[in-house]
Amino acid sequence: MPQGCSGLETSRFIAKVGGGSLLVGEFEGPGGQPFVIVVNKSLQHAIDLNIKFKDAGQIQQVNASKGQIESWGYERNRLAAGQGLLLFLKQ
Repeated sequence: MPQGCSGLETSRFIAKVGGGSLLVGEFEGPGGQPFVIVVNKSLQHAIDLNIKFKDAGQIQQVNASKGQIESWGYERNRLAAGQGLLLFLKQ
């Protein structure tokens, strides 16, 4: 873990995350909306991301190529090598 960072046990928004070697950042959007960015640290292998937020709500994603907000579900959980994904919780 990089110096100055903390593990999942200190996360404000994420209850569980897994699937491979990941870098996860979290921050608040306007009005305190929880956002997380998840990056597959592997530059050789794709992964299947599993993530669960602490609070209930619908997980949304920002489409990286279009900039549009879309529903996110486990059918879209594949991250290519080095790929990142911006998710937020619509409450």
